[in-house]
Amino acid sequence: MDITLSDGSRFFVLTQLLDHTTIETGDTVELEEMRALWLKSERRRVRAKLLDLLSRREYTRRELLLRVQQRNFDSEVSRVVIDELASEGLQDDGRFAAAWLHSRLRRHPEGRGNLLLGLKARGVSSEVAAEALADLDREEPTWEEQALRDALERASRRSDDPERITKILQRNGFAFSQILRNTLAKGT
Repeated sequence: MDITLSDGSRFFVLTQLLDHTTIETGDTVELEEMRALWLKSERRRVRAKLLDLLSRREYTRRELLLRVQQRNFDSEVSRVVIDELASEGLQDDGRFAAAWLHSRLRRHPEGRGNLLLGLKARGVSSEVAAEALADLDREEPTWEEQALRDALERASRRSDDPERITKILQRNGFAFSQILRNTLAKGT
């Protein structure tokens, strides 16, 4: 519902919220009551948008905040709602990190350093990122070797020059010592 104030300013409130009040057309509303209505309405709108986003894939807290800010939702209200969703288990940076690592390694095999940087760039804290990598180490102890083999195979398709391949692998976050061990083991 569109509410117009005596000074001409306007804001929107969800109709369902007005069903629980005695406010009617032409009523004078106190500033505090108006603010409370707006906050309830904004919280519901933000929550609906965040749940819609989370129904599609995992997001970090930072990604969610950026998404709702792009849609001009109130930042403070958005932070509170994101905190609520996290406490309800509907948003979890650790779960995002695990899903992102598995997806990233499948599509674009990289070394540990690049994966950490990728998680940080998406708003995952250093502690959560390190924990996600430690979990990956426990679940798949040979993931780094497999990622290096996959990256080496891809790089070899782009070039047959060993120096160029080494540079590509280093840019992908693999340590020179890892690359050397892998190529020596292969006899390349």
